[in-house]
Amino acid sequence: MSGFGEYSISGKVCWATALRLFLLPFIALGAMFFCGVRGTVLVTNTIAAAAPLPGTTMFALKFHQDTELSAQMVSITTKGRDCMMPLVVGVAQFLA
Repeated sequence: MSGFGEYSISGKVCWATALRLFLLPFIALGAMFFCGVRGTVLVTNTIAAAAPLPGTTMFALKFHQDTELSAQMVSITTKGRDCMMPLVVGVAQFLA
């Protein structure tokens, strides 16, 4: 485990965060691009795909799952989004 501010990051949190921040937005972008989506719709949907999902903590609480892990992932993806979102949006605007 390594530290990230006050958060302790496990391997599965790092893997899930990497998938959520890097892989999924580019998969969504590529799928939309190859389906012929262009312009503002492409950029807007790419932004939505790159945004973190804060609702997961609410569902973890409702279904009595690991809320600490869920809150950790939301916090880390929100912090990571600040670095990743400009790159994803820039690529989307280039392709649009």
